[in-house]
Amino acid sequence: MCSLFVFLFGFVFFSFFLFIFFCIFICLFIFLFVFLFFFFFFFLFLFFFFFTLCLMFLCRFLLFSLFCF
Repeated sequence: MCSLFVFLFGFVFFSFFLFIFFCIFICLFIFLFVFLFFFFFFFLFLFFFFFTLCLMFLCRFLLFSLFCF
């Protein structure tokens, strides 16, 4: 009877710690995934924004030089 109680207590304790560990792990994984996702899209947005800005200035410069000469 005592060994059964110890076994059940250990099983519940172990399950509880495993549940907390998996919750923390899953939350960290989701947070990391979302953070990297937004970080990647933020840098992609910045890259395309500056790329289009440079392209715009280049086109303006080329058109200006074309119409000047």
